[in-house]
Amino acid sequence: LNRKERLTGMAEAERLRAQLEGCEELQEKMKAVNKICRRNCTDEEQVDAIVAECGIKEEQAKELVYPDPDRGRYSKGFASYCLSSNLAKIKDLKAKIARHEAMVEKENKVLEFEGYDVEMDYQEERLRIRHHEKPDAQTIQDLKGNGFRWSPKNKAWQRQMTSNAVYAARRVLK
Repeated sequence: LNRKERLTGMAEAERLRAQLEGCEELQEKMKAVNKICRRNCTDEEQVDAIVAECGIKEEQAKELVYPDPDRGRYSKGFASYCLSSNLAKIKDLKAKIARHEAMVEKENKVLEFEGYDVEMDYQEERLRIRHHEKPDAQTIQDLKGNGFRWSPKNKAWQRQMTSNAVYAARRVLK
């Protein structure tokens, strides 16, 4: 009941772009704070500079400038792992956006075999297997065991389109 609608294609790329924009802004803000913390001035001046230049609240600026060993903070500013982690997230988001845009440009395929059809729906990012007749219990067990789920809406066994999905379909359908 509480499921979110899964976005695909350009809608998902737009959602990821908004998330990417937020991460890039955060990265720039963290770099600016660390640059201010390296300045040769008093702690109060650093707090004032962080509030004025970065738009960070005074309480948060004080936490960044005054190290607190009890809370695991031993140096001023953001830790290097925070910057590294956020940069890795930015790179990951860029790769996801590129993958979604490439999927939208591909044309759907339907491969027909004896007894079943395999549909590669790139717009919805789904690999579907439609049997002409109900498959035997072993085939159903193999499909379930390889990540395929029955979709009453599409009347097919389906799975998210990945290279592993293609491999699993080949393995199940022999």
